Amino acid sequence: MTKPRILSAEDAKRLYDDLGAGQDGEAYYEDPALDLVVAHGSFATAQSIFEFGCGTGRFAQRLLGDHMPLAATYIAVDVSPVMAGLAKERVAAFAKRAMILQTDGSMHLPIADDRIDRFICAFVIDLLSDDDARALIHEAHRALRSGGLLCLTSLTRGRGVVPRLISHLWTAVHAILPQRVGGCRPVALRPLVDERLWKIDHMSQVAPFGIASDVLIAKKR
Repeated sequence: MTKPRILSAEDAKRLYDDLGAGQDGEAYYEDPALDLVVAHGSFATAQSIFEFGCGTGRFAQRLLGDHMPLAATYIAVDVSPVMAGLAKERVAAFAKRAMILQTDGSMHLPIADDRIDRFICAFVIDLLSDDDARALIHEAHRALRSGGLLCLTSLTRGRGVVPRLISHLWTAVHAILPQRVGGCRPVALRPLVDERLWKIDHMSQVAPFGIASDVLIAKKR
């Protein structure tokens, strides 16, 4: 199997700086997966939430406004200064309990051990190499409290004729010009999660407009 062409952190930063607010145009296929994260992520009982790769802050605004307790805190990182700036604007009304940081693309989380209740990574795993994805999930395990939830969404290999065809075409384009598809490619989430460390509470696939995404919610053991 051909090794996927993974964008460097600098290339991803440049790509998403250029994309800016245009990233919200992907909501038509992202939102059904994010709806499942909300449905199964038990955010109403969370006190501390961390998001890796917050993009424009669209999901952060939704969580802070509608699903998190009033005293709960939200911290997010993004490699793109443009995205971090957009996210800060979007959550400005919640500035006392929301913080957005720009990072260098490292998988290391700026969080102490056992400090957060929810770790979110929505449509970022599909940008990473498998090794980086596993390193990030390991970091999430370190930062989450016992019983905390790992909340992941990613493009994936579709089931059924149309989703399967679209995921094959997407993979083919990614192999030639990854920037054309935002650096993202269909991946399988479950093999990245070590079930000795995590108990999978929810695993499902949605495919709006034939674009398949996996949703995985796992509890820290």
